[in-house]
Amino acid sequence: MPRYNLNLNRKMDADLVETAASLDVPKAEVFRRALELYKLVVESGAKTISYENTNDGKTMTVIVR
Repeated sequence: MPRYNLNLNRKMDADLVETAASLDVPKAEVFRRALELYKLVVESGAKTISYENTNDGKTMTVIVR
């Protein structure tokens, strides 16, 4: 089983924590979900990952290219 290093930039890191705080989601859960997403990106061979919060502030759209 391959090992994955979660290497998010500081802005994304801060945004994830801020989103979690607004949704009352524990910080550990946010990073667990981020790691799952990162694994999918690595496995797909994608080069770019971006994201945006929707207007309701409760949903994150992730775009992988």
